[in-house]
Parts: sequence; structure tokens; C-alpha cells
Amino acid sequence: MYKKQLGQYFEWMRYKHCIAIGLLILISSCSNELDLLSIRDPVPVVYFRMDPADSIFYLTLTKSFSGNDNGYILARDPDKVFYETTDIRLEGWANQYKIWQAHFKPIDITKEQGIFPEVSGYCYQLKNDLLPLDMYGLFPFHYDQIDCFRLVLDLPGNYGPVLATVALFPLPKRIFPVTPMKVLDLYPDGSNYKAGIQFNPQFVKYCDLVCLFRYQEYQEYQETWIDHSVEFLLRKNIQILDDEAVTIIDPELFFTKVATHIQPINNTIIRKFKSLDLIFLAGDVNFEEYVNSYINAGNLDSPPVSNISHGYGLFTMVRSVKIENKMTMTYRTLDYLSSGEYTKQLGFIRW
Repeated sequence: MYKKQLGQYFEWMRYKHCIAIGLLILISSCSNELDLLSIRDPVPVVYFRMDPADSIFYLTLTKSFSGNDNGYILARDPDKVFYETTDIRLEGWANQYKIWQAHFKPIDITKEQGIFPEVSGYCYQLKNDLLPLDMYGLFPFHYDQIDCFRLVLDLPGNYGPVLATVALFPLPKRIFPVTPMKVLDLYPDGSNYKAGIQFNPQFVKYCDLVCLFRYQEYQEYQETWIDHSVEFLLRKNIQILDDEAVTIIDPELFFTKVATHIQPINNTIIRKFKSLDLIFLAGDVNFEEYVNSYINAGNLDSPPVSNISHGYGLFTMVRSVKIENKMTMTYRTLDYLSSGEYTKQLGFIRW
């Protein structure tokens, strides 16, 4: 009995020893590099947020990639990430007829530093030669003649054209404030500034409030003031009630955003505020679903939403409504900008 138990014991120890050796081999073969072993045809990845107020439209295009090497090495190869030849066009449709089209052209913009190659090949642009509604009757093509836009990409090696369609919706209207305000009054204990827009709820499903903040920075060695600007989100995904989106500006949030998007300076540099714009961005259902899907993707519930057929990504319509243009600040707001808890390290002077 004892010998039998002893034999079982040694047999168990030998089994554990084999497992330990196997684990050591497995661990020693691991690294921080990601190996992509699934080889398949590349899939287009498209992002195009169309705002009819833009003078130039920008579209980004990359492709999925795979191979026998690790992902970091593959991502550095432009041929793996970018398309060599493309035919990208934007079409305007009305009553099921195509009445306008134009072609995107590649431009020499490179991606920011990261794992992808720092060469051009992913960004395309199209000059906006369509005319606003108030130019109706003077030229052949105008926005009010178009019901929807279709994006078409003919790419090498693809089994079918990459397509997406979005509706053109009317520009929302300002409701608060009724008339533009020239001076912004923010102070530590509260703000009574209120902004709102009205729109067609059939189309608008998402709203953000954005601030374009302009300032100057004094360059001592040049003895001159250099213009700068920064754009940041003030309110994200504003609640929509019926056909309106209304929000206020919280001073603490505003100054925190300024401090987050402008770098602190040393004692040899000074800055002064110039003006700011307040802009509503109203998006369609595609934009709403795309933004909200990242919450679910982060929770691993589902991947990000795409409305691109034969590809991944987003083609969406947004309309920008400028609530305020080139606003200045009251003296007490400038005081808080120059010496407040959040912004005193930014070097802004009071005047």
C-alpha cells in the first residue's frame, strides 16, 4: 500500500514538473510585441465629418492589416496602412438623381508621432465649391437643391465600392441669446450666460458646445506678439428636449478647460487674451451612435458603430452654429483668467 502511494506521489510530481517546464517555455517566449497571425484582405477604415460651412472638406482613409510579423513592425510599413491608388468622390443627390459630384485629392499631411509611419497617405481634401442657401439662383449648384450626400470609394483589391449616405439637414437657429453678446462675464460664484439652438428633431440627435479661444504670446527675442488659438469642448452631448438644446457656461469648468488646453509658461513669457467664439455642433444620428458606441466598446459590450458599407468608420453630417463671434471679457473675468486658481500659471495679463 505504501509503495503504491509512493509511486502515485512520484507520478504526480513528474506530472507537475512537466507542467512547470511547459509554463517556463511559454513564459520565456512571451514579449511585449503583438503578433498578428490572421492573414486576410485589408478592410478600408474611413472617417469623414461633413460640415457644409467648411471651405475645405477633409477625409481620412487607412486600411486594416495583418501578417506574420508583430503588429508594431507591420504598422510602420506605409504599404500596409495606406492605399497607393484611390478614387474617392462625394456626390449630391436630389429626388433620386445625382446632380453634383467632386473628387477628393491626397494631401501632404502626416499622422502624429506614434506607431504608424510619419509619411503622407491617409488624408484627402476636397474644396467646397457648393454655395450656401443665401446664394440661391446665382449659380448652378447650391445646398438647397440637394437632399443627401453619398460618399463613394473605389479602392484596389476591394470586392465592391465602399459606400455611405447621409441626409443634409437644415442649419439650426439660435434661440438664446436672442442677439449676439459682445462681452463674456464669468466670475467665480456663478454665471448667467445661457445659450441654445432650435432645429429639426428628425435630423439632429447630438449637440456639443465648443469654444474657440484666441490669445497672443509675447516673444521677447522677436519683440512682437504672436497670435495663437485653441479649440476645446465646453459641453459634450447636451441634452436634447423636443427641438431644442440649451446649456449654460459654468465658470469653473470654463477656466479648467482653458488651463487644460494651454501649456503653463515660465516667467519670461506673457500672454494676453484676444477673443473667443462659442459654437454649437449639431450632429445626425450617425454621429450620435458613433460617439455613444465608444462607451459600449470601452465596456467590451460591442464594437464602435460604423455606417460604411464594405468598410469600417463613419460618414456623418454636422452643422456648426456660431452663437457668439469674437467675444471679449469683462475686467473681473480677465482678473480671474490672470490670477485665478486654475489659470494663474498660464501667464495671462489683465489688459
